[in-house]
Amino acid sequence: MSPWQRHAAVVLSVVLFVVLSVVQSVVLSVVQSVVLFVVLSVVLSVVLFVVLSVVQSVVQSVVLSVVLSVVLFVVLSVVQSVVLSVDLFVVLSVVLSVVQSVVLSVV
Repeated sequence: MSPWQRHAAVVLSVVLFVVLSVVQSVVLSVVQSVVLFVVLSVVLSVVLFVVLSVVQSVVQSVVLSVVLSVVLFVVLSVVQSVVLSVDLFVVLSVVLSVVQSVVLSVV
């Protein structure tokens, strides 16, 4: 091999080494950013799923509580109304019975 061929081989080796180093650096950077993006996406998806599950559970609990409160209020109102009307009916019956007995005793 002549000296200029050796010199060309050395220069070519150095250039090839530099090019491969740059390519490796770029490829590693791209791969690293893609992996980071994928990992972040997965983590954010899991966090969002957990947060939405908790929010859904809380909302269901609150809605169920409100519905149960409304149902209980309606039922208690109806029961109170029935009890009051029965009490009033009983009182009126007793009063009428007393009035009738007084009237019958007088007559």
